[in-house]
Amino acid sequence: MKNFAGLLVCLFVSSAVAEPPPPAWNTVRQYERMRHEQIWLVMIGGAAEGILLAEQQLEIEKQKPLFCLPDGVPLDLSFFTNTLDTYIQRNHAFLYSERMLDQKITLVLLHAFIEGYPCNKKK
Repeated sequence: MKNFAGLLVCLFVSSAVAEPPPPAWNTVRQYERMRHEQIWLVMIGGAAEGILLAEQQLEIEKQKPLFCLPDGVPLDLSFFTNTLDTYIQRNHAFLYSERMLDQKITLVLLHAFIEGYPCNKKK
């Protein structure tokens, strides 16, 4: 338990999170402007990990998966950002409409996995 508390302290003292992000920083509206900044890369990696963990939980519970990644896909930051960028390019008009500009990029990433890697066909 002591190590866990130390880890939490390290996470909150880390320079990556020392400065709080601006309001609505993780939205489609901010993506193009800030996408290469370190905080965005950390956020996308964390969001992708959370999505993949949720997908594993569905598998454990014998529920229908939301998406099906091809075997051997490298689960790294480059893969996650390429998946997100491809989805945004395909859906640019919709995502950059006034209605969607304040949508959280995490939800957009989830939709990128669902659309990019459907279970009914292998890529």
